[in-house]
Amino acid sequence: MIDLPTLTIYFDPPDSRERTSLKLIFSENETPVTSSLSLPFRLVQIPLILRALNARQYDDYPDRERLIKQGDDRTQIISEVRALDLWDGNDETGSVAADVHVRLGRMLASAADLQQPLQCSYQERGR
Repeated sequence: MIDLPTLTIYFDPPDSRERTSLKLIFSENETPVTSSLSLPFRLVQIPLILRALNARQYDDYPDRERLIKQGDDRTQIISEVRALDLWDGNDETGSVAADVHVRLGRMLASAADLQQPLQCSYQERGR
């Protein structure tokens, strides 16, 4: 079995310019890596991003709707998710991208001002 490392990310509350600091800690490394970043999205978009991540985590999505709630403006929500590049397909048959977590991670990584590279390794454990 492969023993994959765990990455824990801590975000500080953003300032008035929507800059924040973050601390990255690998399970195998006691020394945290710190960085600052300008959020690659507006603070008001965070609840929608969390909804998109939440919807995609279920095996029955998109067959069972989990992003759009009753009373929501479907067009507006899809437009906002699409503007964040987290939507695949058209408005009628599309859905939150299957790799939404990867896309979001790339957005955050691109926005981070890391002073040192992140390194980790994994080891295969015996069965």
